[in-house]
Formats: sequence, C-alpha cells, structure tokens
Amino acid sequence: GALDTIATIRSLPADPGPRNGAAYGWDDLSTNLKEIARLIRAGVGLRVATVDHGGWDTHNGQGAPESNGQLRSRAASLSTALQAFHQDLGGSVGVTVVCISEFGPTIHENGSGGTDHGRGSARPVMGGAIRAAAPEQREIAGERHPRTDQREIGTARTVGRRGSDREGLDAQ
Repeated sequence: GALDTIATIRSLPADPGPRNGAAYGWDDLSTNLKEIARLIRAGVGLRVATVDHGGWDTHNGQGAPESNGQLRSRAASLSTALQAFHQDLGGSVGVTVVCISEFGPTIHENGSGGTDHGRGSARPVMGGAIRAAAPEQREIAGERHPRTDQREIGTARTVGRRGSDREGLDAQ
C-alpha cells in the first residue's frame, strides 16, 4: 500500500543526479520531473504521476513569438524540462508524457496584449509509440472550435501504455 511505497522511497540510496547528460532547469517543473525520473529509474513501481506547472493563463503581456513575453518564457521552461526528462531517462519508450492545460486561448489578441479563454489548446504528447493525429475542429465566427474531447487524448495514451481496454480503465 501507500505506506510500503513511502518506505521504499525513503530507503532509496542518495540520488546520483540526472543521467545521460540531462540538464534540468531550476524551476519547479524541472525539479518535479527530475524527481519523477529518479523514481522511474529506481523501479519503485510508479505508474502515473502528475505535475502542476501554472502561469499559462496569459490575459495580458503574452508577447509575440519573437519577444520575451510570458508565453515564450513558459514555453521555454516547458521545453527545457521535457527535453531534460527525456534525456535523463535515455529516451525511454516506456514513458508517456501528456501536457494538458485548462486554458484554451482565443486565436485573436485582446486589448491587453494577451488572449482570453477560448475553446482550443495544444496538447503536446511525448514518448515511445506515439502516433500523431490532427484534432478535428470546426470554425465558428472566426474562432476554431475543437471536436476532440481533451479527456480522450489522455485516455487513449493511458489505454495504449497500460495494455488495457477502455472499460477496465473507466472502472478504476
């Protein structure tokens, strides 16, 4: 149970640090992914982990792609952390990362140099045996509206990774 897992984690030897030349950043996302990589390498039986990485709700000062605005800064932090995690684990095909945000921005900029809540968002997925698929969408009044339910993205990856069927997953 949970107490056995805690005891196992406490009994791990000192962390030798990232492997394969991985260079994590100093933000909390990098710190959390580095710890998750350590637990995966230690073989403690970790099957699912979640990490919160806020700051994506950019209603103002979002910045253009070529500027140093909030969005570029957050994307760079995410990129650095994911690249280090992937490298640390040696490109492990047994690990899947799904990034999901509750903030789906509008396509058009608002009056404060940011975006407001819209209906779509990127859902980056990283790992072995990932098949790319374009989400279904439709355009209504100049805005793109997704037809792919974000819950399906995570479920499809989990079902494929765990080798189970959807009914077994829904029952858990």
